[in-house]
Amino acid sequence: MYTLIYAVCFYTSSLLLTTPFLRHFQYHEARFLSLLTLSAISFLAGFLIPFKISFYLAFLAFMALSLYVIYRSDVKVENSEMVFAAVFAFFIFLRFLDPDILDAEKFMDSAFMNAVLRANSFPPNDPFLSGYKLDFYYYFGHLIGACITLLSFAPPEVGYNVAIAALPAYTSLIIYGMLRNRGFKTALFGVFLTVFSGNLYSFVDFFNRLFSGLPVDGGYYWNCTRVIDNTINEFPYFSFIHADLHAHVVAIPIIALVFALMAREEESRFSYAALILSLFTLFATNSWHYPLAFLAALLAGIARRDRWLISSAFLSAVPASLLFLHMNTPAAEFSVIDERSDVLQFVLYAFTPIAASYVFTGRKHVLYFLPLSVPLYFLSPVLALLAPLIAASAIGIYKKDFYSAILLSGLLAFTLPEFVAVESRMNTVFKFYIYAWLRL
Repeated sequence: MYTLIYAVCFYTSSLLLTTPFLRHFQYHEARFLSLLTLSAISFLAGFLIPFKISFYLAFLAFMALSLYVIYRSDVKVENSEMVFAAVFAFFIFLRFLDPDILDAEKFMDSAFMNAVLRANSFPPNDPFLSGYKLDFYYYFGHLIGACITLLSFAPPEVGYNVAIAALPAYTSLIIYGMLRNRGFKTALFGVFLTVFSGNLYSFVDFFNRLFSGLPVDGGYYWNCTRVIDNTINEFPYFSFIHADLHAHVVAIPIIALVFALMAREEESRFSYAALILSLFTLFATNSWHYPLAFLAALLAGIARRDRWLISSAFLSAVPASLLFLHMNTPAAEFSVIDERSDVLQFVLYAFTPIAASYVFTGRKHVLYFLPLSVPLYFLSPVLALLAPLIAASAIGIYKKDFYSAILLSGLLAFTLPEFVAVESRMNTVFKFYIYAWLRL
């Protein structure tokens, strides 16, 4: 019962927080951008004063501005808010069924979030090593979780679950808002494909066990994220129900917001500033995804012949570089690899986004490039499968098609781990594939 009260508190305070942003941003952008801005201000001020003080000062300023805007203008909640409310309620229900912060990496994530909440200055104290600082790991995602906790007025162990439920709600609203102009059904289908769909492993495993006379157990749950040999293959829905408040999970709505800001038809200095902020927070949350998003912004800028979009991508690298220099992280090791993914295992994982790309994107051009796949199969079966889409999207960029740029960045995220690895192929596939799922 108390969890529900805290969830309502977060929902109400986050809704009020959105109000000042509605003048310059669309509703689906403003909803998450407001939280991201509050988090960024609290983060920067947290290097000078205790985190909770920095948060509450910023929060009170936003609330005062919100009440002023509501008093002076006619602020309306859009119908798309129902998407946020429904998804948030669904995942709150899931957390109500299993609220324990146990298993996997939940305990570590909870410890990092608590370290942020208790920080007198940043970087926070290392919760596992007395006398040391948490300057070796990106903790901005845990800071976002801490901000959601404070917005809900909940104790940390409850705020953790509220934060987990909020992430898919924000993601769903952004996806719905981007596709709404294409029709209600298309927008909902886009939300389903992005947030609620999964890979084919569980489906195939179920019928294989059924017809083989084997018992149907719960192994499909974990095994569906280990489809390709020696790699990790999560997808958004698994990540949200698994409920680790980990960097790659918190990054999901940020990636969606970056996409939404790049897709805007109405260009303004506010949208470019928001894009710079979103790219920076993506780096601070999960640096693995930043180069891919940076590339997507460059490709989108080239497709649109938009020098301000390209400039925004480069400007985001300035604060990202400053943060990187401030962190005490070991240098990443890059390597060229000869291990390749089995194409059938790849299809089991990526069937949903790849099939959607073939069906909805440049079908005519894709057919022309199918002969490319034959010789490339001997280099990499995955590259052979994706080559027609890569070629078609490259032509789309030449013809100033924005969505071809986004498609190409996702296809490259699937292709690059076939040839190079950062630290290990296992983790490279893990981080790149979940980005590709969102981009396709």
